[in-house]
Amino acid sequence: MKEIMPVPQEDLEPEAKHEKKYNFEKMAEIEPAAASLVEQLKEAIVNAEYSAILSDDAGGRIPTLILDKIFKEKSPEKIKTYFLAAGIDLHYINESYNKNTEEYKAIIRYLEKMDFGKKKTLIVTQFCGSGKSLESIGLLLRSIGINQFDFASLYKYHISPSKEQLRQSFDRKFESKLFFSKEEKVPKWIIQDHEAISGVRKKMGINPSVEIAASYEHIKKSREDVKLMAERVIEKVWPENK
Repeated sequence: MKEIMPVPQEDLEPEAKHEKKYNFEKMAEIEPAAASLVEQLKEAIVNAEYSAILSDDAGGRIPTLILDKIFKEKSPEKIKTYFLAAGIDLHYINESYNKNTEEYKAIIRYLEKMDFGKKKTLIVTQFCGSGKSLESIGLLLRSIGINQFDFASLYKYHISPSKEQLRQSFDRKFESKLFFSKEEKVPKWIIQDHEAISGVRKKMGINPSVEIAASYEHIKKSREDVKLMAERVIEKVWPENK
């Protein structure tokens, strides 16, 4: 009698059962926004329009790390990623800001050490309200001779000005593009504790730096989630490569 081979159990189970889950449930909340943002950046990524990514401080760390992995996977050219831990409130930096302060000089020295390459820089944040912090980073880059850059934000916080008003303002001021995800609902924790997942918090002071405020295990899990989200976003934005 011919032996009947058992069907492997995994073939009987739905694929979803084997799907990986995030260590931090909050990551699932921002996945749609991340996919939406990358969808808008897709053409620029595959055409290697950017040579560097600059995070807007500890709060922009998660979206920056996700974009870093996606750029390295899908862009034909290498990209460098930096994190700006300013040490002062960026909202107050404008054309009339006192450039003789030690805080300002420290930021400039910090930025001058970065190699932004010959193409555009993408400035990344987790959420944008008035746009003042992003505008300040644009002014800082200009002061060191970096004039080609765009901005990307996962969310637009529901305060004035609107997305379109900000886009027009940044176009006039910097001739820069401003990308937002199409997700309108901003998770509360993004506003109240946007550094919770990364485990890295801003440390105020003259010397630009960040403070590790979580355990190594926390940061390890955060990195695992970043890798997983990058993989999922790539599957959504580049379905032809599945």
